[in-house]
Amino acid sequence: MLDTPASLLERLCHRPEEQYWEQFVVLFTPLLSRWGNRLGVPATDTEDLLQEVFTTLFRKLPEFRYDPSKSFRAWLWTVFHRHTIAWRKRQTRNLPLSVKQLEALGGTANGYTDFDAFPVVGRPLMLMGFDLQPIDLGRVGQISQIALDSFELDLDHDRRIPVIPSLAVDIDDGGWLNVNADSVAAGMAGALEAESVLFLTDTPGVLKDRHDPLSRLPKLTVAECKELIATGVIDGGMIPKVEACFEALTAGAKRAVILDGRNPHSLLAEFLGEPGGTEVVP
Repeated sequence: MLDTPASLLERLCHRPEEQYWEQFVVLFTPLLSRWGNRLGVPATDTEDLLQEVFTTLFRKLPEFRYDPSKSFRAWLWTVFHRHTIAWRKRQTRNLPLSVKQLEALGGTANGYTDFDAFPVVGRPLMLMGFDLQPIDLGRVGQISQIALDSFELDLDHDRRIPVIPSLAVDIDDGGWLNVNADSVAAGMAGALEAESVLFLTDTPGVLKDRHDPLSRLPKLTVAECKELIATGVIDGGMIPKVEACFEALTAGAKRAVILDGRNPHSLLAEFLGEPGGTEVVP
């Protein structure tokens, strides 16, 4: 536990000299870095975020009045958390670009970036090491829950196209977790009990011969897919795509389709009922 030196705070409040600020920065940088890591701030962005926080503290501390009966750490956490929220908003500015692109094509879209309305909830993903001890992968997670309240309002009332980044809100600490994009799509499709979930890849679909694009298998059951995985017909990067189909079907989607994302009209063809890609059914 880090103790706040009252004498240092008193000096900063009354005489904010450079030497005292240097002591303050050295003392609190490790704590703020840990807070940033807990809230999902990448190490590459931590230095810039802390610089912003310390700049604010330089302005605010002369107004701060130290009270031994109250927690300085709680006040510091409030300042830090507000800056972290602002940082997140800056990081998600690229998402509205996708929204604008969809709207430029005639659609109405909504980008999900706020914690309170974000539909995907997860937990940190831990892998077992060779020593049978869990390996912490940092801010990498797996989906544990889909919260549809705000999401369904958009679909039912505004008919907006939802744009959801491949993230999840950590159920334990409320920070961001990076999750697999196909898993997000599978989880959302299952929770909505969607008629179809479409996965885009860089092949025509599941191929009987990976070197022959004309050997596409148009329709497979889950059992047939598992057999093809066992025999090596489905391998490499196609395995996680097919497993995402399994996830979606298990969660409640009616069908899953793997489409060739290189074809600019593959989605349109699917919507028009024209065969393409590989359909996976229970």
